[in-house]
Amino acid sequence: MKIDINDVKQRLIESFKTNPIFNENNIGIDNTPEDKIFGFILKFQEIFNFNLDNLYEKLKTLKLEPLSVYSNNGVVSYDANENVGSISLIALKNDEENKYNVDNLFSQILLMTATSNGNHYGFGNERLLDSLNKACTYMIASYISGSSENNYTEEELTFLNLLDITLTYTNSKIDFVTAYLSGNGKLLKEVLNRVGITDDILNEINYLQEAKLNGVHIPDRFASIENKINRNFALLVSNRVIKGIDPINKYKSRLFNDKVLGTVGADKVRSAMEKALDYVAKKQNNIVNINDYNKGNVMQKAA
Repeated sequence: MKIDINDVKQRLIESFKTNPIFNENNIGIDNTPEDKIFGFILKFQEIFNFNLDNLYEKLKTLKLEPLSVYSNNGVVSYDANENVGSISLIALKNDEENKYNVDNLFSQILLMTATSNGNHYGFGNERLLDSLNKACTYMIASYISGSSENNYTEEELTFLNLLDITLTYTNSKIDFVTAYLSGNGKLLKEVLNRVGITDDILNEINYLQEAKLNGVHIPDRFASIENKINRNFALLVSNRVIKGIDPINKYKSRLFNDKVLGTVGADKVRSAMEKALDYVAKKQNNIVNINDYNKGNVMQKAA
């Protein structure tokens, strides 16, 4: 879409003038929060067709605070009720190599602010999607400000990418980014349930993140969740709900790859899934109706 730079500047000046933490004269001055917000809006509008009226309004009262060292929210958070964004001081002061990518963290706050509604942001109006909502925030921020070497959503991003492929190739009427920007968590969860992702699986994803943010790392739980998501995808393929080689290849490319997880069986999960998908792909390449094959054998390979 065509961006009116002067209009963006004027809207920001109006917002900054009412908020004492900002100085409208800093627009155009590198590395100031005001100029980062200006750059964020230009990039965001370049990528997405999104109405930013809510962001301009929220900027009038937005507060930015350091995240408490006692917080279990990772390195960035946003309180929609209070309109307060927070970034960890560890990420701000003790990250000389910028492994957390402060620009990414700041973009996450702006995304959460822009999509906030009541006490939630993104598709957070559906509690069971909370962890995936945070992962989607990071993913969209990465489109705008680049990714980071360190983040708290790596496992959740793996799930999100696998599930997004499932949504795409089941011709679902919504995807994660669309749900995030439209605030439609209810429809997103309904569609996920419809394609086989149960509330129990979504609960497990939330539990995994909560444990991680509290300093408890349970990679075996990650392997278990990924296995369930993989089995569901294999079932959709074997039932020809998902057709063709392209979705299979894309799915395989998104499978988590980390040698560290070999000790808890995640590497075996990945290997089994790849073999199962190769099996299905070969049959589809030979133009053979996969329903004529023993679905149980396919699912056993995926298990």
